[in-house]
Amino acid sequence: MVNPTTEQVASVPIFNRLSPDDQALLASAAELMSFDAGDKVFVEGEPANVILALLSGSVAVTASTGRHDLPEVLHPGDPLGDVGAFEGGPYPATGTAMEPTACLVIPRGTFFTLLTQSPTLVRGLVHGLTQRIVQLTRELRKQA
Repeated sequence: MVNPTTEQVASVPIFNRLSPDDQALLASAAELMSFDAGDKVFVEGEPANVILALLSGSVAVTASTGRHDLPEVLHPGDPLGDVGAFEGGPYPATGTAMEPTACLVIPRGTFFTLLTQSPTLVRGLVHGLTQRIVQLTRELRKQA
């Protein structure tokens, strides 16, 4: 298992508001995974057992339901499959690496254990998620 660096954790927007200590904590709990072009990063309907964040490369997201509200391509910094992982359900779509891709991967159980043990991690994550909501809202306004 290769752990990401603290800098790699900090490069993920939802984690960049964490304290350096909390970023180091996540780095020690995470691992780096590499995918070749065409590899499935996550598969619709399978249990979402990990928190994923894209560090490099790109991932195409597709759903068998024909939903049109999904981003078609995710880029570095974007969370992957987070809806299923946070809700404890299956992945709602399939993510396929479009090129050589690297992801930060944290087992779901480990992630939630860390959240219960570290209030500063929770606060930093809420701040990072809030910033993500603001960013997405701005993007939606531009499209309207």
